[in-house]
Amino acid sequence: METAFARARGEAENRAVALLDDVLQTRAARGARAETEWVGLVRGMAAGHAVSLQRLYERASRPVFTLALRLTGDREAAEEATLEAFHDLWRHAERYEPQTGPVLAWVMSQARARALTSGRNASRGRQNERKVLAALRTLSPVERYVIEEAYFSDLTYAELAERLGQPLGTVEMRVGRALQKLRAALAEGEQAS
Repeated sequence: METAFARARGEAENRAVALLDDVLQTRAARGARAETEWVGLVRGMAAGHAVSLQRLYERASRPVFTLALRLTGDREAAEEATLEAFHDLWRHAERYEPQTGPVLAWVMSQARARALTSGRNASRGRQNERKVLAALRTLSPVERYVIEEAYFSDLTYAELAERLGQPLGTVEMRVGRALQKLRAALAEGEQAS
């Protein structure tokens, strides 16, 4: 003998199950439509439509950048990885096969590969920067000045000689010696690592 309470509870459970089923089917249908749109963007890119790249970038750049930032730990490297990933996606859009998985998974896979490469390059760049700075510290203040002026101010030896008020030969000799010291310090640093 079923009570009114049990009957009402059973009906409520049936309505909840039906509602949940409707929600899940609606989400699945929306997900399928969304994936169809993503695939359309990739196909548009493969056909050379820049607007498709722009729309894909608008949809996916935030998660791509977030992943790149987490993998590289460096904002500049993450920005570079994000741009390079979308460049790769543009160049290789025709390679995407919908049966291999969702577009976003493909995008994130490209982003991961680029972020790991950018992270390694950024790390190498920081190591090289430290080595160069250490080598520059081996120079005298005059030698460091002529190197900085010659290379960072983009001056010719003649312009540097004029700026320093010294003969051209003297400036050329100082820059040459400073470069030799830098090479030796960098080589010594390489052997030490």
